[in-house]
Amino acid sequence: MKLLIVRHAIAMEKNEFVGNDDLRPLTLEGIRKMKKNARGLETLVERPSLLVSSPLTRAVQTAELLQTVWEGLEILICESLRPNSKPQALATWINERLDAGRELVTLTGHEPHLSEVIQWMTGGRIELKKGGACLIEFDDRIAKSAGVLKWLVTPQILRSL
Repeated sequence: MKLLIVRHAIAMEKNEFVGNDDLRPLTLEGIRKMKKNARGLETLVERPSLLVSSPLTRAVQTAELLQTVWEGLEILICESLRPNSKPQALATWINERLDAGRELVTLTGHEPHLSEVIQWMTGGRIELKKGGACLIEFDDRIAKSAGVLKWLVTPQILRSL
């Protein structure tokens, strides 16, 4: 099994957005750049079997932009991708929905949560830039320190592909 982990694109700053932070959207620049990032990801990975997003607006919008290159792929909302959720809860959620195998699951979420998830899964520390992505591979099911980080790309690299 493989996990493609994508940090949401550039969103409005917290101090610029009035209202519930869960509803804070992407900026026009974030949308424009993520469209290019999505095309770059399409050249790097096969079509995912699942596209999973945090319920927060900016992550859902990022998943929708990824969906434009993987037409017809439904977006599933996962509460375990909310900031401050436990990595184990996310692993359980994904493992319950997949047969152990070579499927690709794409996740969209937030920092620093995604870095914590990656560290839990691989034992290594990284930081994802907004719109950046990484690929983690597992021999079987997702478990603590069972994943291998195969690659990490910045948004600039994705847009150049």
